[in-house]
Amino acid sequence: MSEKSEQIVKKLKANLDRIVVIVMFGLLGVLIWLWFSEQSGTIGTGGGNTTLLQLKDPLPTNPDYKTYKALKETTDIAKFDKIQEVRTYNMFDFKDVKRKETLEREANAKFTSAQAAAEGGRTDEAIRLLTEILANLPSHQKARELHDKLTGKPAAGTTPAPGGAPAPPPPGGAPPPAPGAPR
Repeated sequence: MSEKSEQIVKKLKANLDRIVVIVMFGLLGVLIWLWFSEQSGTIGTGGGNTTLLQLKDPLPTNPDYKTYKALKETTDIAKFDKIQEVRTYNMFDFKDVKRKETLEREANAKFTSAQAAAEGGRTDEAIRLLTEILANLPSHQKARELHDKLTGKPAAGTTPAPGGAPAPPPPGGAPPPAPGAPR
């Protein structure tokens, strides 16, 4: 290095603290200028116009927003029969287990009687038995299906069977094919 550049480096090293302070004040000045510019309303207004831009919120027009709102709402789970049954059932209590076994046995016996009554043409008796079964054991799926078949509507006070309502018969009066049957 030349003698002149060595002198410049020595002066810079000797005055380094002053140089850093000057740069910091310069940055502070830029920050203050940006803050005043923002307060005056000229940044982000679309040019020299001093009115603020009106931004439109796209969230309410989003098609997924309705799903989001529905998921955010609280659901009353007490209206589901299976949840009520599980809520009141204590699998660690011997009496509850025996009572549930007895209920299931009685429900199966009543279902057999209701099925026989339905096949024998005594639909009123079959519906009465099925209603009793569903009142005591709402999770009895076969009773629910037979009740829905005989009455043409879901049992009162119970939730519909999984899969929703049965499909309407096709035109011409032909019965719909059984689920899982080849077409």
